Amino acid sequence: WIVAHRLTASRERAGKRRELIVTYLIEAYRRLEKASERHNEKVDMDAELESAFADIQLFGTVRQLEMTKGIIADFENEEVSNISDLIEDLRGTLREELQLEKAPSPIRQLRIRS
Repeated sequence: WIVAHRLTASRERAGKRRELIVTYLIEAYRRLEKASERHNEKVDMDAELESAFADIQLFGTVRQLEMTKGIIADFENEEVSNISDLIEDLRGTLREELQLEKAPSPIRQLRIRS
């Protein structure tokens, strides 16, 4: 009984951990996607981007951490940075974690301008 209880508890902790990570990465993905490809629009996305990058640095893969580090360095140096690769990588990680089939690349984003 003790062994079964410990195994069950361990599986439950791992499941909760996975659920938490996926939740944060989904939100980071949504914030990055929302902020990307916004040309010449007066949309204040600074807080959204800061929060997304913080979540990725906490829960992301090593590859995502490296990509985030490069993007942040570009921002600090006031250089143009492309976050599309990071968004694609997040999507791939999340789809894999959720056991969804691999999605075709690149991501196409709809931006309606009035």
